Amino acid sequence: MEDCEQVTRQLQYVLEVEGMEYSRLEVSSPGLDRPLRRETDFDRFAGQVVSVTLKLAFKGRKAWQGVLQRAEPAAGEALPGGWNLLFKDGKSEQVLGFRFDEVREARLVPVVDFKGRKNRNLSGEGEQAGAAPAMAPVPGTDGG
Repeated sequence: MEDCEQVTRQLQYVLEVEGMEYSRLEVSSPGLDRPLRRETDFDRFAGQVVSVTLKLAFKGRKAWQGVLQRAEPAAGEALPGGWNLLFKDGKSEQVLGFRFDEVREARLVPVVDFKGRKNRNLSGEGEQAGAAPAMAPVPGTDGG
């Protein structure tokens, strides 16, 4: 917030000197359910819970939700060939493999915590930072 205030003050002076009309400056955010549009976004948010809609249905569904992971390279490949989505299907963990070009839409799943700081256990250690829970596939989707 302080950075935004500082930039606003500096921009106001520049806009006045340049004679540009402005009524207000706004700071916007892509939101809690930020869209992932480029493969660099996938790299940046690997390990986070995401919602992915595929272009073509797999097992009768297009919408899936789980933890995004970079796929391991296949034998003989220098770079990874795609992405994995780790999710719980009943009691077992499942992995959905896909390529970036197979995705119609991908978004971060909002994680909102109104409790503030995490509770500390008796040893004084907090919960593991950055650990994302494995999520089940999006219910109620029929692949359409």
